[in-house]
Amino acid sequence: MTGQWTKAFEIHSGSAKGNKSSTLVESYDAAATPVTQLTVAPIEAQHPLESRRAWARVAAAIAKGDLDAVGAEKGKIENAQREMRAAEKTEGRMWQRRYFTVRSDPDPVLGSLAHHVGLSDHGDSDKTGGLWRFDAAKADKARAQGLPSDEEAGKITKQLLGQQ
Repeated sequence: MTGQWTKAFEIHSGSAKGNKSSTLVESYDAAATPVTQLTVAPIEAQHPLESRRAWARVAAAIAKGDLDAVGAEKGKIENAQREMRAAEKTEGRMWQRRYFTVRSDPDPVLGSLAHHVGLSDHGDSDKTGGLWRFDAAKADKARAQGLPSDEEAGKITKQLLGQQ
């Protein structure tokens, strides 16, 4: 790849030294692409595990420049996640993703692009526990369930994020 992701870039097959029009796989011009306005629900209207809500204390500490608080809050989340992963391993279960499903079949888009960047048809699935793809049915189910009660949200926040 050459260029800047915030401006324009090109993806070529082979080494960068051999970049030419015949090795061009894809190009993209971010500067010429219309920007879509990001719409995000207020923190209090998000599930406790949505990134902006889960990491809000870390973000607030960063905004204040309080590196001690950043480390402490980040550590709480990371330690709670390590404990959860250890419990899952001990119990022989896997975390159920709210919006994603693991693919057992090869991904056609990844298959068409992987060899250009030196990946296998399964990408880094050995490091990520599989190839995960957005699952519209799961998203619809999560939307229908709505947010957890305040009590449930408190349990999730304490158990999975290490926060009180």
